[in-house]
Amino acid sequence: MSLELGGHAAIVLLDDFDLDRAVAEAVVANCGDSGQRCVSLRAVFAQDTVVDEFRRRYVERIKGLRIGNPADPATVMGPLVSEEQLERVESGVARALAEGGERVYGGFPLKKAPGAARTEIPAAPEAWERGYFFPPTVIEARDPANYAMHHEIFGPVLCLSTFGGRSREEALLNAVRLMNESRYGLSNAVLTNQLDLAMKALERAKTGILYIGRGTTGAELGKPFGGVKDSGHGREGAGLDEVTYLKQVYIDYHGKPRMAQAGADEVVQRLLQGSRALGESVFGGR
Repeated sequence: MSLELGGHAAIVLLDDFDLDRAVAEAVVANCGDSGQRCVSLRAVFAQDTVVDEFRRRYVERIKGLRIGNPADPATVMGPLVSEEQLERVESGVARALAEGGERVYGGFPLKKAPGAARTEIPAAPEAWERGYFFPPTVIEARDPANYAMHHEIFGPVLCLSTFGGRSREEALLNAVRLMNESRYGLSNAVLTNQLDLAMKALERAKTGILYIGRGTTGAELGKPFGGVKDSGHGREGAGLDEVTYLKQVYIDYHGKPRMAQAGADEVVQRLLQGSRALGESVFGGR
């Protein structure tokens, strides 16, 4: 049995990663297809040292996304698929705000937008009166239990949260723990330039797909696809093991030379120290 179900994709952003690139990845993952993909970005956990600047740059970028008819070449973001879906997204945002989330940008169907929004949100004239248009929306949730942090609002809605730690490594582990609290585990991402931290995230993230250095969408075509927990069971497109070519890749991020064999650390140390006593190693004999 194979089940491909919902998702709640998240990005963990560390402060060593280029912010402009992080914003670009988040915009594509959240606003592409108007947020109507199972792997669309739902949440960003940004390190406390960069969360304010990320928020500022992200909002600045989405303010330039023109909303309208997909057939119009000037359109960047189209509508939701139906009136029912528009109502679901509106309801999800309202609940997130009622539970203490703070509206940073957007948050309402264009047809219900306040007058001031017409100068803030770029949209085709007809999009204000008809159609199922919901602008890119940012909600800041300081409470990790907020509705938007645990439910799939299937639209261009981004929930922003933050994390910290005494070191970058501790901060990463805190963020991955928060990410793992989701009942879903389909597609997630970690934005960092440090390979050792990326590998620690790879070990600990409870997810079917993990992107390192990019957003949560875009590269899954042709690869085994699926998630864990409430995101489903099994992998689509995995193929048969008998016709699979495997390549093993070993990446050591420990920081010091080491070997896998039990007791081999002593041998490594002797090699590094130039000892001639290798014959007396744990492997025995001379």
